[in-house]
Amino acid sequence: PKYQKMKLKTTLIAAMSMATIATSQAFVIDFNDTAETFSDAFDSVGSSIDNSTGITINVAGYGDVVINMTTIVDGNNLQVGGAYTDGGLNINSIELDNNGDQVTVTFPTNVIVFNAQSLDEDTSESLDVDGTVPGNVHTITANLVATVGNENPGIGIQAIKFDVVPEPSSTALGALGLGILLLKRRRA
Repeated sequence: PKYQKMKLKTTLIAAMSMATIATSQAFVIDFNDTAETFSDAFDSVGSSIDNSTGITINVAGYGDVVINMTTIVDGNNLQVGGAYTDGGLNINSIELDNNGDQVTVTFPTNVIVFNAQSLDEDTSESLDVDGTVPGNVHTITANLVATVGNENPGIGIQAIKFDVVPEPSSTALGALGLGILLLKRRRA
């Protein structure tokens, strides 16, 4: 009997640990990750993003994320390059060069988007990101918004940080294990 209780506790603790691990994975798409630690986004540097094919980035441990241009302001495709800086050095990014330039990022599952890290953003322009409501985001859009009078707006999207929304089964497994463990403790 004592051996069975220990075996049950060990199994429940292992199940809760696995559920916790499954719900706490943060991911990054970074166009400057030359070692490709998080994704193969660095391979996209020099690529063109258009509204029909876009680019596909494989995020390690997660899957493929597709980035398309969804608003064409001047008829030109967007580029992944080093036109924008972080205050000193040119950094690889998706280059939004015209007011209203927009990209759509499509994820294979629901995600929570932490942020889209931008470059060269100042008071005359900003990056507007839609779709950052936790729990129900399959796509986000990011577009360049310039103030009136800014003749040469431009901003770069260097990185996108996100987390996967936990699957209901993982959350339920963790809650069930915790409930059983608490119930067993109370009876003892």
